[in-house]
Amino acid sequence: MRTLSLAFIFVLASIAPVQTALLEEKTAKIVPAGTIVPQPVPPETFSEKPTPVSLRIINQRKNPIYLQGLRQDGERIQIFLYHREGTRGWKPFFEFLPCDLPTCRGLHAPRKSCPKPIPFVIALGPSGSADSFKEVPWNGLLYERSEATREDRKHRYCYKGKVPKTGRMRVEIEFSETLQKESEKSGIIGGRDHAVFEFDLPPSRPSYEIVIEGRGNP
Repeated sequence: MRTLSLAFIFVLASIAPVQTALLEEKTAKIVPAGTIVPQPVPPETFSEKPTPVSLRIINQRKNPIYLQGLRQDGERIQIFLYHREGTRGWKPFFEFLPCDLPTCRGLHAPRKSCPKPIPFVIALGPSGSADSFKEVPWNGLLYERSEATREDRKHRYCYKGKVPKTGRMRVEIEFSETLQKESEKSGIIGGRDHAVFEFDLPPSRPSYEIVIEGRGNP
């Protein structure tokens, strides 16, 4: 009888670690509904190398014109990028990764401080002058804003980057011949016109021109 009891205790002792391991494995797989846990892999990496393009904005009007600029971790001209594949509609994208929101791969990265964007004006001289054009680089990357589902609502939005290799690009810029006069709107251009340029991907040239036509000049 004592031999049977010892054997029974030995069997229980050998089973306990297996049951504990199974319980821990099952518990580790439980994730609250509505929560995503992406792998933190900052900074964002891409499997393909982007093709940079230079965009030259040229003023062909007799009057100076003004472009909208923004200062935030550097200075840039505000441009609007769209991309489409085949007969699909245009889809808007951002040209850079905003400093206040993470990539979707690095959703759990700590939020970093981000300076507020400050508007400023970039002037282009009249047609034929030395300052009648401005070069704007595009690094060949596009960023799309996505909504992440997280119950704590921290870093609720994130950005997905892509390297477009095919399709068609559309670049839009806003310009004006006037400036806002109100002091609280200093650095803001006035009534806005638009200039648009499109090109196919992959780019056939390293540089493209966006021309502000001379129509409408006195």
